[in-house]
Amino acid sequence: MRVILLIILNIIICVIFLLGIDLINWVCPLAKQDVAIGITFRFGAVVLFVSLLIVLLINLILSRRKIYFFIPYLICFAYWISGVQAMPYRSWAYMFLSFILIGAYEWFLIRYNKRDNQFSDSKSMEKIDKDT
Repeated sequence: MRVILLIILNIIICVIFLLGIDLINWVCPLAKQDVAIGITFRFGAVVLFVSLLIVLLINLILSRRKIYFFIPYLICFAYWISGVQAMPYRSWAYMFLSFILIGAYEWFLIRYNKRDNQFSDSKSMEKIDKDT
């Protein structure tokens, strides 16, 4: 149940990312927007979803090794750096937006796990107190 809620949070963050892309395109519209650029923007949300899913899996499986949290940043960096020649400023803006969303999601997962661990520790202490 917990994993399903976190996957729903992934989807919500991807929708926020798409809204951020639309806001940037509304504030500074492209002069020559074609279908390929639109597909690139939408596929960026797919890359972000996969990155957030990797963060979730890393947090569930390898929670003690914090070095693995840089993998989603590298995936988004590799995707958006490929578009720097076609749209230099927008790629950096979208990369920055995705980094902020990944960081917020990682922070949420760390806080969520700490809170969950505190509750499980307090329950185990209550059980020990009742036994003694």
